[in-house]
Amino acid sequence: MYHFFDPNESRTETELKRAVDAKTQARFAYLRMEIAIYHNTSDEKRKENGGLSYWRLIDSKLAQLCDKSRDYLRAFNAIILARDQGLFDGKNKWDEIKSNEKFQIPTKEDVHMAIRTLPAAG
Repeated sequence: MYHFFDPNESRTETELKRAVDAKTQARFAYLRMEIAIYHNTSDEKRKENGGLSYWRLIDSKLAQLCDKSRDYLRAFNAIILARDQGLFDGKNKWDEIKSNEKFQIPTKEDVHMAIRTLPAAG
């Protein structure tokens, strides 16, 4: 996502990451994961799920997340960021990514397990 910053600005990747907070990084990671999953889904499967565009699908899922607790969202974001960094590391090929068991949006069970390991909010 950092290549969308002004190319005339001379900043390192570390400086760019500091300029983008963790919540924003998680949002970009979530969008990347949802869109990648959508494009890896067959047309037939999409039709079975209502034939929604990926934006409508994402809007629907974000609406569900709005009702979740702060801890739920923190855990969800932590999982998304970890999966994004592990899958989309610039080294993995698409075939490796789409066959990885972590190539999915965190389930409720994943999030509830992660909540137990969250550091205290500060």
